[in-house]
Amino acid sequence: MAGLDNILNGGFPGSTTILILGSPTSGLELMGRQFWEQEPGGTYLILDAEPEEGMVDARHLPPDRLATMMKGDRVVIDSLSTIVKKYTIEIAIQFMTICSRDTRKRGSNILFLLYRDVHDPMEIARLVRAVDIVLELGELASGTDMVHIMSIKKNRGQQVPEEGIPYLITAKGLEPSTTRRVK
Repeated sequence: MAGLDNILNGGFPGSTTILILGSPTSGLELMGRQFWEQEPGGTYLILDAEPEEGMVDARHLPPDRLATMMKGDRVVIDSLSTIVKKYTIEIAIQFMTICSRDTRKRGSNILFLLYRDVHDPMEIARLVRAVDIVLELGELASGTDMVHIMSIKKNRGQQVPEEGIPYLITAKGLEPSTTRRVK
């Protein structure tokens, strides 16, 4: 996403773990798909929905098995919420630790999707601590309009921008809105 790439000085650096937090209507899955489709040969592990073409059906696989299926420079785990709820927060953290080691060794990126409002604050805090970058996709009602805002909440080793990035949800995915920035 161009606006995000500009704020991150060229996009996500290699060897990073990324957590995207949002509601089911925030464009969370579209952003995951956009990330995955940017480079061929990545892996999209879908744990809580019918897989689409090219995705890996991981609905019945335990977390230790998921880690062995990650290939390519871009891996998406859709969703980390399923692992937390189906197994436990401890298993999810162990899985993320394994993924982080693998990501650093291979120089790849892994993106975890996490649904807002289904986890308690302590679980979210632990998951945030386990990754390098945290983005939050939010929605604000503005009169009769719905405004979508992306916020960078954590960017290990970098300053976190004070501005949110307004975005549009399109058929192709998330696109930066050119109308305004939100503080």
